[in-house]
Amino acid sequence: MTTRYLSRIEASDHLKRKGLKVEPNTMQKYATTGGGPPFRHFGNRTVYTEPELDAWAEQKLATPRPPRKVRAALWAAQAVPAKGRSGKVKRTAVGTANDPSKVLP
Repeated sequence: MTTRYLSRIEASDHLKRKGLKVEPNTMQKYATTGGGPPFRHFGNRTVYTEPELDAWAEQKLATPRPPRKVRAALWAAQAVPAKGRSGKVKRTAVGTANDPSKVLP
């Protein structure tokens, strides 16, 4: 199987077909500053391969996240009362961190 090398524009189009919008100018910036997909030089042209583009895109994708309501419930379950410099539990706008049912005066 022969390797097909893509120009910067073709590489950008390849990623767009996968649903990941990366402009050719952004690919150029990545080639200069780093953080982009692996590339090679052919003379004065930068070329990419499809497998390397796909691997880079997969690496850049974040892990799947649960819906917002689920994240909020998980966060609330893990919440720890905030403590001030003195080590005492801080009062909040709703009540105290120890007993939210108590309303501040």
